[in-house]
Amino acid sequence: MPNLPWIKFFPNDWLAEPAIRVCSVAARGMWMDMLSLMHLSPRRGYLLAATGSPITPEQLARLTGCSADEVTRLLAELRSSGVFSCTDDGTVYSRRMVRDEGKREKCGDAGRKGGGNPRLKRAGCASGDAPTTATFKGIPKGTPKGTPKGTPKLLEARGQSLNPIPPLPPAEPGGGVGLFDPGRIKPGRVNPESEPSFLKFWAEYPRKAKKPDAARAFAKIAPGEALLAAILAALSSLRRSDDWLKNNGSFVPYPASWLNQRRWEEVGPAPTLPDPRERQRKQLVGLVNMGSLTRAEAETQFGGSLDGDSGRDAAGVDAA
Repeated sequence: MPNLPWIKFFPNDWLAEPAIRVCSVAARGMWMDMLSLMHLSPRRGYLLAATGSPITPEQLARLTGCSADEVTRLLAELRSSGVFSCTDDGTVYSRRMVRDEGKREKCGDAGRKGGGNPRLKRAGCASGDAPTTATFKGIPKGTPKGTPKGTPKLLEARGQSLNPIPPLPPAEPGGGVGLFDPGRIKPGRVNPESEPSFLKFWAEYPRKAKKPDAARAFAKIAPGEALLAAILAALSSLRRSDDWLKNNGSFVPYPASWLNQRRWEEVGPAPTLPDPRERQRKQLVGLVNMGSLTRAEAETQFGGSLDGDSGRDAAGVDAA
């Protein structure tokens, strides 16, 4: 009998079996030890010793670490609940384990015979050849499947040509190897990297990386004059933003990603920075209104009149 280091155990069946659940915890633990012993038995599913003789209650007591009286009581509890069965000679066995072992042996025999439909006859016996087990698909067992390695596939059967693909023309001197390699551009087509609108975008974008990918993304958008102006305006605003200036621009996305995600649509209007001289004028007007400075002193510091473009700032300034 093959040595199986594992045992089939179904927790749902264990918890849902009424015959098991009505037994005490001690009886259930005893039954779990007995299942392990029956799994390792010379005849799987039966409580037998290594010699093939039934295990007595005294031997079971020594194997489980219980007293003989306790083993006798627990065995009686398990038997009265119908947990196990006994043969004519009194050997305890598990009905589920014996049934599973029988099924396993039948499957093993079928596998050794070739499996499949048992009614299939051995191929070649009628012609006097060596018997070969036929599978359920009618193919002799052991026949290699598929196309041997090294055999060319017949592309013509699928409507394809067997003509080899011509090699690519060599690139021009100085041309890079990539999506827009000048040597790979068909006659009549313009290299997207040399488009004037893309060159304007590339000049404004601060991160110079993966130019072929950026040119492909730009060509996919194909912006007109208005959209190009919006993209350039967004770049002009982002180049001064804190997110793009921190860590020497390490947070600036790749240009292709920025274009593919249409990130220019997320940029609002550029904030207007306050004029430093206008800010100084307003501060001096405030000091005049509080009485800290006279108008003459404030205009001397300012170097001109404190009157704004839209009129006077406060009535107190005129009165001074």
